[in-house]
Amino acid sequence: MDITTFVLGLKKGVFGNKVITMTEPKLLKRGNPLIGQDIKKITFYSNIGLGISYENTINNRKERNGEERDFEAEKPFGMSWEHFPFILKSDKNPSQKYLRLQFYANTKVKSVFLINGKLATPNELEIIKQFTPKKNETEIKVVSVKLENVKKIKQANLTARF
Repeated sequence: MDITTFVLGLKKGVFGNKVITMTEPKLLKRGNPLIGQDIKKITFYSNIGLGISYENTINNRKERNGEERDFEAEKPFGMSWEHFPFILKSDKNPSQKYLRLQFYANTKVKSVFLINGKLATPNELEIIKQFTPKKNETEIKVVSVKLENVKKIKQANLTARF
C-alpha cells in the first residue's frame, strides 16, 4: 500500500499517532567541518495529530475563551491542499507531497543523527547544533514533512512502513 492510500484511510482529528521521518538536515555550510558527510536525521514523533484542521483548532480555543470563532487560516505558504486536512502539494512542483503534522503540549519529538551510517558522536552532535539554523516557534505548531521522508505511521492498531 502506498503512503497516500494509507494516510487517507486514517481517522481525521486523532491525536496519539506516531510518525518516523528520515531527512537530510539543513545545515549552515560556512565553516562547517561536517559538509560533505552523509548526514541523516531520524525523527520520532509521538502523540502527534493527523488530519486536524488548524483553523478549527484555533477557533475551538477562541470559543473556550469566550471569543468569537472568527479565525481564518491562510493558505500554507507555497503549498495547496491535495487531500485536506492530511496531504499538501507544492505549488512549484505539484508532484512533491507533504504530510501535515500538528503538535500539542504532550507531543514528544526525539531526533537522532547518523553520519555516514553511524550514530553521531557527542562532538558531532555539538557541531550539528552549532550549524543548525534557528527557527521561530509558535504556540500551536504545525509542520509539513515530505511524504518521501515518512518511514512509518502508526494510528491505534494500524501501522505502515514506507
